[in-house]
Parts: sequence; structure tokens; C-alpha cells
Amino acid sequence: MKMIIVDNSAESRDRLLGLVAEVEGIHVVGMADDAATGMLLAKAHRPNLAIVDLHLEGAEDNGGIDVIQSIKQARPASNVVALTRMQGVEHRADALAAGTDYVLDKSEEFDRLAGLLRMLKNIHHRRTAPGAIAQAAPQKRKRSAGGPSSFLPVLRKNF
Repeated sequence: MKMIIVDNSAESRDRLLGLVAEVEGIHVVGMADDAATGMLLAKAHRPNLAIVDLHLEGAEDNGGIDVIQSIKQARPASNVVALTRMQGVEHRADALAAGTDYVLDKSEEFDRLAGLLRMLKNIHHRRTAPGAIAQAAPQKRKRSAGGPSSFLPVLRKNF
């Protein structure tokens, strides 16, 4: 599973790299510290997964949002996790509107990221396993109280 990390903090990027190293099957193919480089990485690598800081310099101060949109244009099925320290529902709502799948507060929810990455890797593995398409029968999805939608108390698109 290919992943990119876009965060303007070197400390955060290092922390994320350490976290990802603990999850077998996820490979970081690129890292960026600004919006422009993040958008280039999205186009070049078309990642399955991306972690994007919402507060990035560049692209008319919509840096993180612009990176998220680039990722979704390059590969609409990509899972995007947005990280923020900004308070307020409007920042999370903007990220979700741009195509983010999960929004986590860097200060208070960072420890939940490892579990989320494992879950996303397992879902990706099941979808791409040999014979997965042949075995998949069209069924209406049921939501259970303990399913992925209740895994994290974060705002999600398509909830």
C-alpha cells in the first residue's frame, strides 16, 4: 500500500514515519513539507493512502485542502487522513468537503492513528487480494455498532 505524508513540521513527519514503520504493508513513497510538493507527490505516486496536515503554506493558504483535492483527483479511491491542530468544526468540514476520509486532531487524537492505519491497510488488503473481485457479490452494506464507521470518534464523509 503506497502512502505519502505531507506535513510542514519535520518533527511530525518523523513521528509519522515511526508510526507507519510499525504497520506492515504500508510503504511511504514520498514526503513533503509544503503544498506544492505535496501536490506533485500526489500526481507522481497516486497513493492509496495519504496523511495531510491541513495547515500548510502555499496555494493561497488553502495548502492542505489543495493537496487533498490533488490526491483525490489523482486517485479518487485514496484514503486521506487530515491532521490539524486548529479548533473549530469549520476546518474539519472544509477538509471533509475536499474529500478527506478522516480528520484527527494532532494534539488529542494522534495516538488513534496507528489503529486507523492498520484498519485501512486491512481493508485495502481484502479489496486487492487475489480473487477478491470474483468473490465479492453485490450486497447492500449494513452498518454495525462495532464496524469501521464507529472505529474513531471523528468526523467522516459518507458516515
